Amino acid sequence: MRTPTSVTGKDCCGARCVGLPTCRARTAFTLVELLVSLALLAVAAGIIVPRMSRSMGRSELRETTGQFAYTAKAARQYAMARRQACTMEIDLDHGTYAVTELHGTGKERASQLTQTSWLKIGRWPGSIRVSAYQTPDGLMAMTGIQRLSFLPDGTTSGASIRFVHETDEYQVIVHPHSGQVVLGDATTTTFAEDQYDLGD
Repeated sequence: MRTPTSVTGKDCCGARCVGLPTCRARTAFTLVELLVSLALLAVAAGIIVPRMSRSMGRSELRETTGQFAYTAKAARQYAMARRQACTMEIDLDHGTYAVTELHGTGKERASQLTQTSWLKIGRWPGSIRVSAYQTPDGLMAMTGIQRLSFLPDGTTSGASIRFVHETDEYQVIVHPHSGQVVLGDATTTTFAEDQYDLGD
């Protein structure tokens, strides 16, 4: 007597089995296996995601300090090329900075934004904060608008500014005598470097 094909067939391993539901049950995941897999994925995500976030934050911090240092160097070069002093105005409250020049004469002399394609308004992201702004004579500030001056002879008023993201801290130093701009880890970059070098 012939067995109906709907009842007897071969499973994926070539063995005889009765009915399709039985074959499907053998190849499916059990609830326990599914729960274990989800638990492993959750543990892996808990380890990887914070590390990725820290790495991205550190990269953003390096980019922020690099952009700030570039603007300071460009402002110094601009003052020397134009033979006219300019100022880098740093708004610690709103996280912005821009290069300005004095225009006009007498009482009408006023500060105006420098309009060039390579000296634009800069901004640091909300995830980064400034822990301190310090002048060479030791004055500290954490709020308000700070002004860093660049003179035609290449010297500056000098300042250091510390950018922080979580536990990472980077510092940009603009030396007053040489005008040299230095950036790096806040624990190793200080004002103690030679103030009488020839700049960059």
